[in-house]
Amino acid sequence: MLFVAAGAALSACSPLSLLQMQLSDMTGRTEPDASAELEEEIDTADEYDWVIVSFEVPEGEFNVDLMNALFETELAADQALLDAGVGQTDGNGAGLGGYDVFFYGDDADEMWRVLEPVFAEAPIPWTRVELSDGSDDASPEVLTQG
Repeated sequence: MLFVAAGAALSACSPLSLLQMQLSDMTGRTEPDASAELEEEIDTADEYDWVIVSFEVPEGEFNVDLMNALFETELAADQALLDAGVGQTDGNGAGLGGYDVFFYGDDADEMWRVLEPVFAEAPIPWTRVELSDGSDDASPEVLTQG
């Protein structure tokens, strides 16, 4: 979903037209009912609360082993949210200097109560957590440590 948003911003296309292009690329078809389902998925994103957990990776320490360990933590976090019935993972962003994990559900505070003990066991400490009331929250709660 983040790829769609980034791609839309970069190409100045509407998210729907970008989704239609991606659908066409994947299937060779641009069936209206299939792209309508994708449009509906984008529209419901604002209905959810979001938690973004960020890790600042010290220079020279970001390697495949650390990325794999953080990904395993991400999978454990997703399972904890699913088990609790309060949310799920939307994806991650990884690159030099950082690793971010995106979660959505009905209540950001409840999701963080479930996620915090999982991330306490991460291979490196998280540095920032953002708790948002919907994707357009102008003033999300921000937690920091480290």
